Amino acid sequence: MTFWARGDQGGEQVEFSYGGIHKDKAYYDTSDGRASVELTTEWKQYAIDLAGKDLSCIKTGFGWSLRGAGKPVTFYLDDIQYE
Repeated sequence: MTFWARGDQGGEQVEFSYGGIHKDKAYYDTSDGRASVELTTEWKQYAIDLAGKDLSCIKTGFGWSLRGAGKPVTFYLDDIQYE
C-alpha cells in the first residue's frame, strides 16, 4: 500500500494503518499494518508492506490517528493505492 502525505506545518505525528479490528471481536480483520511518520511540508510517498498478508477480510481499510497535543492538526493525503 502506498500513499503520499504532507503536513500543513511540518512535524505532524501521524500513524497510518489498516486492519484495526482485532481477533478479540466476533468479526475481525484478517491482517493489520501500521506506519508511524513525522510529516514535513513537502509531499513524500509512504508505504505499508502488504506482502504475505492475509487480506481476505479487511473491514477497516485505510485510517490514521494523530498526536495533536490538544491543538488542531492539518495534513494532506493523495494517491492512496493498494498494490
